[in-house]
Amino acid sequence: MLDGTGSVAIKDACVLFSGAHILDAGPAQKVAIPAEAHIIDLPGHTVLPGLIDVHSHVSIDTLGRPAQQTTRPEGDIVLDAVAWLRTDLEAGVTTMRTLGDPAYLDIRMRQAQRDGRISAPRLHVAGNLIQSSHVEVAVSRSTCDGPDAIRAAIRASVRHGCDWVKFYSTPDSRAEDPVLCIFSRAEVDLVFEEARRAQRPVSVHCHGGKAADWCIELGVDTLEHGFFLNRGQMREMATRGVTLVPTSGVVLLQRDNPSPAGVQQQVRGYLKMAHEEGVDCIPGTDAVHGRLDFEVERLVASGWGIAEAIACVTGKAAGLLGIDGQFGTLTRGKIADIAIVGGNLSADVSCLRQVEAVIQGGEVVHDRLTGSRRQLGKG
Repeated sequence: MLDGTGSVAIKDACVLFSGAHILDAGPAQKVAIPAEAHIIDLPGHTVLPGLIDVHSHVSIDTLGRPAQQTTRPEGDIVLDAVAWLRTDLEAGVTTMRTLGDPAYLDIRMRQAQRDGRISAPRLHVAGNLIQSSHVEVAVSRSTCDGPDAIRAAIRASVRHGCDWVKFYSTPDSRAEDPVLCIFSRAEVDLVFEEARRAQRPVSVHCHGGKAADWCIELGVDTLEHGFFLNRGQMREMATRGVTLVPTSGVVLLQRDNPSPAGVQQQVRGYLKMAHEEGVDCIPGTDAVHGRLDFEVERLVASGWGIAEAIACVTGKAAGLLGIDGQFGTLTRGKIADIAIVGGNLSADVSCLRQVEAVIQGGEVVHDRLTGSRRQLGKG
């Protein structure tokens, strides 16, 4: 068992839960198991907390053609969104932060999941994604130039119930100048002013350059992607406690529309520098649905230990979202969000690709276990 705290794996572990809550977890010999308990024996497997993807979108699959996906009829977008969210759940993701979708689709999906109408991760959402007319963003219909437009877009998201405020400060990594400031300093200041007035944390799409300096100085809560950050900026992020959300898969897993070779090379190497500088990194998929395992593998390849990397997508991710009192670790009293993978994950990070069962809030929502062990949903 990897409990999501970053501690070493526990062999012969036991997780005891009843209803939606964990009653106890730890070495099996130390867990008092009631006589009436339904026991599921899973030799050759690893149990860990449900995963938390802190950067995704419900309206696109970034390995496809996002600009085309979001121009389709809304019914088609919704049908795909439901399917993609199910893919994420079956990959072990029980909680997800979505960072901008058109027409408040993320907010509507959040409510649908809460109402039990769809099988999906719990969602923490951003609503409007704030951008300037310098860029076109598939998941945004909120082009904002000037203070009035920025204020109106943020206030609309807050009114609809967003959990986060998300804005673009630089273009996409494929752009001719991926660190171009697409908002003025005064406009960036305004985003933070409005978000803080509404008591919402701020997420920024930013690849580096002067925009990164501004956002780090202003204490942005999460800096997304950051492919072209320099060492000094990473050092300042570590000092100020700014979290980097790496999304390597959106570049390195792309096959149909690959990024330039220079961008791929940069993405392959920048996490090692982040690790060396002590930057707090909590990765997300950026809507490469079902592949949070790849982001964990990139952390391990860049210097993180396996248990530490798993903590980044469980316990630490829960802390980032402000839900660590209930989620993120296999700890007494917390919600029973549990993923079960084949093999010894503590020795081989690629085992995270083999999610065989998922429990969300004490309910079995995915079960591929076979043979005599296929009793997960019984009792």
